Amino acid sequence: MIVPAVLSVIFSLGLILLAVFLFYSILRAGHRTEQEPEDISSGAASASRWLRRLRISFLVLCAVVLGFHSYWAFFVAGPLAEDKTYITWRESRDPRNRRRAGLRGWVFDRRDSVDSALIRYRLEGANITRDYPLQEAGAHLTGYKDLLWGEAGIEKAYDDLLTSPASAFNTLVSAAPVGKDLVTTIDAQLQRTASMQLAGKRGAVVVLDPRTGGILAMASSPAFSPRELSTDGYWQKISADKINKPLVNRATNEYYLPGSSFKTVVAAAALVYGLDREEFICGPGGFTPPGSGRPIRDDGGAVHGRIDFERAFALSCNQYFAQLGLKLGAARLAEMASLFGIHIDKSPEESRKAMIAYKLWNGDGDGLAQAFGPNESRVMLNSKIFSFDLAIQSIGQGYAQMTPLQMAMIAAAAANNGQIMRPKLELNREPKLLSAAMSPDVAARLRRLCIGVVKAGTARAAFAGSSVSAGGKTGTAQREVIVYDPKTGKPVMVTDRQTGKQEAKRRLSIDAWFIGFAPAENPQLAFAVVVEDGGHGGAVAAPIAREVIEKAAQIGLVSRPQQIASQSRK
Repeated sequence: MIVPAVLSVIFSLGLILLAVFLFYSILRAGHRTEQEPEDISSGAASASRWLRRLRISFLVLCAVVLGFHSYWAFFVAGPLAEDKTYITWRESRDPRNRRRAGLRGWVFDRRDSVDSALIRYRLEGANITRDYPLQEAGAHLTGYKDLLWGEAGIEKAYDDLLTSPASAFNTLVSAAPVGKDLVTTIDAQLQRTASMQLAGKRGAVVVLDPRTGGILAMASSPAFSPRELSTDGYWQKISADKINKPLVNRATNEYYLPGSSFKTVVAAAALVYGLDREEFICGPGGFTPPGSGRPIRDDGGAVHGRIDFERAFALSCNQYFAQLGLKLGAARLAEMASLFGIHIDKSPEESRKAMIAYKLWNGDGDGLAQAFGPNESRVMLNSKIFSFDLAIQSIGQGYAQMTPLQMAMIAAAAANNGQIMRPKLELNREPKLLSAAMSPDVAARLRRLCIGVVKAGTARAAFAGSSVSAGGKTGTAQREVIVYDPKTGKPVMVTDRQTGKQEAKRRLSIDAWFIGFAPAENPQLAFAVVVEDGGHGGAVAAPIAREVIEKAAQIGLVSRPQQIASQSRK
């Protein structure tokens, strides 16, 4: 090591001395003596100009060689080559590392702050790495961009924007220009709260601004860690988990029976068609739709006797809404459901085909639909439907299949004077109307029904003492799910007694729902909460909604009653 170092020092000193000599000779050559004759002087001056140019060229060459040699001797192979600060700086400037990172734009939450970025870059050792600060809390929302496993979420939906050069100058100065940034409607704090409330559960939470369609939070659980996707075996582990399905975004890509939360749609139809004054008898034997022989009963065998529309909604009376659905008929109910953006299936076979709602989003192209779906929510209604099927779908069972996003939009319709805005993720994108589901008067009456559920109905206990008023509808849905072996992750197979064929074993799952809006007086957000195997909606889903609403008020997304009053006086 000593000999190369000594030689480098000698070489450098030699170049410095040569540069000094050349510089001195250039200065001397510039002074022509006055005693020289004119003809000699002009010839000498001409030769001197060429010599001066030659000296300058050699001087520049010496400077370049000296600079390159000094960099190589001290930084690349010398003592500074092992310095951590220098290594970090060098690697961050290396185009190969920057190109490996993708040079994609950053993604911010609605506050447009570096501290609340949803997707950013961070230094991992000497490399620049794409980072997802929310981790599991925002995994299905932010998605990922991976060479092996592809892309998902926002990374997929806005791939073109995040890779587009931020400016023409940016393109000129870099072989791999940095992409444009994206400011979203998401609130990072609210997203964390929604995810935290789902910890240890299977389910989803969707919160949106009913006035604009902007999604404030969209959490799904169980989730995965975007940072660990490159870890050996991690992708295989989460993709093979058929019980928890951590890769599935339950907010948009999982079908659920909505249970009694679907009574919101039936109630809206009753208000539109003037059937809100109907009274029905709901007895201990249940209600048996004509021609079915199968009674529909209330939860726990509850008996409400003769009951009116408003009280039946507050207490979520199954018998009442089964009879109300038959009174409305399939055509009216289908018309109302379609105004809420729900697809109408004509047969049970058609209802088994999952479809994507490509025209739902407020965005350019179909990038959002390709990344998030959602599955198109649907009910099976036609002129030949059996009375039992119509009655059971009127209480959110049977062939009804909804996504949490769809149910949040139904709540948003009541909150926004009957208008449903297209959901969006870009903060500065102009809101767009999806549908006018009902008149402002009907929406106001539906809101009063939902407020009654919180004040004196099935969600009363969950919201007792809450600092933010709300309205909503609980739901408890029963659905059959496949039973998986926890050791193998494969379905448990059983033999059908009638056919003798092997089929997957199924069990009954009771899912908890709560959809609604807040504050009750001046709705500024709408939401949907579903918890698989949660039990009663008022006991499980409604408390989660309360925590999310109160967090929204705490961080300024919801005005409290005194704030609303002061604003109205201005």
